[in-house]
Amino acid sequence: MIKEEDNGDIDRPTKLGKSMGKSMLDKIISTYREKLDDRDCIVHGDCHVFNMLVELKPSIEKLENFGEKGDIVLIDWEFSRCGPLAIDMGFIHPFPITCVLTHAMNGELSSSENILKFLDTLWDEYSSTVETDRELSDIYRTMLSFTGVILIAYYKLGFHLEFLPIDKGNVEGLNRIKKSIGVLGMKFLSWGFGEEDTTTLPEIRKRFKDTVAEEMQLLSPVKKMRGRNRRSSMLRASGRRVSDAHLMLGNGSVRDMTTLMEAEATLPLFTADEEDPL
Repeated sequence: MIKEEDNGDIDRPTKLGKSMGKSMLDKIISTYREKLDDRDCIVHGDCHVFNMLVELKPSIEKLENFGEKGDIVLIDWEFSRCGPLAIDMGFIHPFPITCVLTHAMNGELSSSENILKFLDTLWDEYSSTVETDRELSDIYRTMLSFTGVILIAYYKLGFHLEFLPIDKGNVEGLNRIKKSIGVLGMKFLSWGFGEEDTTTLPEIRKRFKDTVAEEMQLLSPVKKMRGRNRRSSMLRASGRRVSDAHLMLGNGSVRDMTTLMEAEATLPLFTADEEDPL
C-alpha cells in the first residue's frame, strides 16, 4: 500500500493504508505474527462459517427452517492447537460482516440488522464463558484484529465472496463491497495490532458498530429496493464444502497480497431531501 503509486485513482483502503504510514503497517504485521504464537487456550484455528455444518434439512423447499434440534458441528480441525485467545471469534466475524454490507447495498437493511444482532449475541455468549485475567475490552480488540486479517484477505483475494447474496454478474456492486471490507479490515487491524488503546468495552463495541454503519450508509442505495428475490446460496444448491486452511496468513503473505489491486468504484451520495436508509 505504501509503494502503490498515488496517481489519483487508488482505492479507499489503499488511501487509508498510506495515511496510517509505513511504521504503523509494519507494527500491525509484526504484532499479528507475535499473536499467532500465543498459547492462551485450545483453538480451532480455522473457525469460519464455511467450516460449520448445520443439522441436515429434509428438502430444498425447507432450507429456511432449522432442523428439529438445529445442531451445528465444526469441521476441519487440522489447525487446532494451543493458540491466541479470540482468534476463533475473529475468524467467525468476516463473512457475516460482509453479508451485512451486501444486504445494505441491496437495500435489505433488516437483514443487516439481524446479522449484527447475531454478532452481538455471539460475543455476549462467548465473553460470559471466558476465564482470563485479561480485560474483555482487550480481548474484543484482539478479536476485531483477527477479523481484520480475514477481511483483508477477502478484499485482496476474494475468498468466499462468490457466496454473497448478490446478483450474479454485479461486478460493480462486488467491487464496492470489497472496498468497504478493505477499509474495515485496515481499521480493525489498527485498533488491536497497531494502537495502544485504553477504551472500555462498551466504547470499543460502539466504535465497531459506528464504523460498520458508516460503510453501510456508503453502500446503501438512495432509494430502498423492494421486491428483490434473494438468490439461493450456492453452498445450499450444490452441497459444496469449503475448506480454507490457507487463511493462516503468516510468513509475510499479508505483504504479498498488496500487489493485487482493483479499480475503485463510485459510491452513491445522499442529498439533503432524501431519506437516510439508516
